[in-house]
Amino acid sequence: MKRFLLCFFVFGIVLDVYPEDIKLKCWIVSGNRDEDDCTAESVSNHIDGVNQIYSQVCMKFTIHSISSTNDAYLANVNLTNTVQWMTLTSIEQNTGMLELYFVPVVRGGATAFYTSHGIVIGPDANAQTIAHEIGHACGLPDIYNEDRKTSLKVEGIPSKERMPDDWGWYPPSVKQADLVRRLLMYGVYSNTKADISYGDVYGLYYTNFWNQTTRKWERVWQLNNVPVGFGLHGNRNPESR
Repeated sequence: MKRFLLCFFVFGIVLDVYPEDIKLKCWIVSGNRDEDDCTAESVSNHIDGVNQIYSQVCMKFTIHSISSTNDAYLANVNLTNTVQWMTLTSIEQNTGMLELYFVPVVRGGATAFYTSHGIVIGPDANAQTIAHEIGHACGLPDIYNEDRKTSLKVEGIPSKERMPDDWGWYPPSVKQADLVRRLLMYGVYSNTKADISYGDVYGLYYTNFWNQTTRKWERVWQLNNVPVGFGLHGNRNPESR
């Protein structure tokens, strides 16, 4: 990890050294029990962790303000309930900032999730989770080493072809699947993922397509170099619509 940070220290020099300062508009939704509620202190601690991760690419996130609401309808958010999370992320509009919504409960198989209107964050999310979702706000996709929904999985060792812009920063003993699990955009909950690559990295990912027969969105899994590189694809000025 230290070697990787050195890589992005050099990257930071190219970006005029000074970190990009991204303003955050934060909302805390209160639940039925006080012990379930997020606090301003915990939000601040999470953002401190996020900033440690994004120092790799010379970005800094600053809390502009923290507001709160006790709307019970917004306290238990389901990822699949579009109307509900749209209502939540529309509490405040046109802020020109990246908006974070901390809620007591997130259901639907996620600890947090990104929408173009704001990031919804549950009580089990850690700094890595929040940084990951901010990665989506910056335009980066998920990457996996394997997934139960497909027989495809990442095997073998790293090579220059598998990480052309970041080759040489990992020891030879690291397998490609291990490398993927270190990446911030690894799409599984983790306490350790944090690395931000400059360029694309070989891994497992999916694209969505509309099935005209079933009238549903479906995932198409594939193994390829995934555009998770912040240097090539990252938006340095993310904001919620």
